[in-house]
Amino acid sequence: MTALLTITSLPNALAEAWESGIPVAMPPAGLLPADLPAAEDMAAELTGLLSLPICGVRVTEAGLLGPLPPARLVTSGVTLPLGALPHGMAAPALIGVLAEALDPDGEGAPVFSALHPGLDLSASRFQDGPPDEAALVADLLGLGHVVAGAAGPVVLPTACALGGEAAALELELEPLLLRAAHATRRAGGLPAGAVVVLVLAGRSAPVGTGDITADWPGLGQAGATIG
Repeated sequence: MTALLTITSLPNALAEAWESGIPVAMPPAGLLPADLPAAEDMAAELTGLLSLPICGVRVTEAGLLGPLPPARLVTSGVTLPLGALPHGMAAPALIGVLAEALDPDGEGAPVFSALHPGLDLSASRFQDGPPDEAALVADLLGLGHVVAGAAGPVVLPTACALGGEAAALELELEPLLLRAAHATRRAGGLPAGAVVVLVLAGRSAPVGTGDITADWPGLGQAGATIG
């Protein structure tokens, strides 16, 4: 079954899919967001339809942005059903708590009061997965769950590994966080105390059953069991 075989509003269809668990069939092209700003507007409408409180944002390396409800931020060691993560992808994620607000007219990288190792587990409300990046953003950037490990040193890691990789892959986080801050400010900014999750979607892998862990050397681990 698919939600609203004939749909008139993508946010309404995604809201029904979110609540019912029945995915959305491919909507007519005219109902899909034409660009990323339109997709962000649809995501904002969707959070309103679902009455979701927001504690921060998820941002990819490319600057794609989606809201983060606190109920989707879970503690490392959690067990989640595979069926809750359709078309799911697992990716390392760096979770930062803002020490200073990201004001819309500000500039520079975010300043954090705390850092946590994270594991991002995405999902899709589209029956066949999102057709493009704009549709992905309209669907709350494929929000599934963000798994958070214990807070570690407020020093940016220089490598990460996913799912038992033989060696952690090196990375440079400063430019990625600067891009994340820019995307967040463009979307209206965030207050101090809010959460910014940098999702390394380019290092993702399909979600399957079993244990999955993101390892951030020098910071810690975050993991979940998918049943």
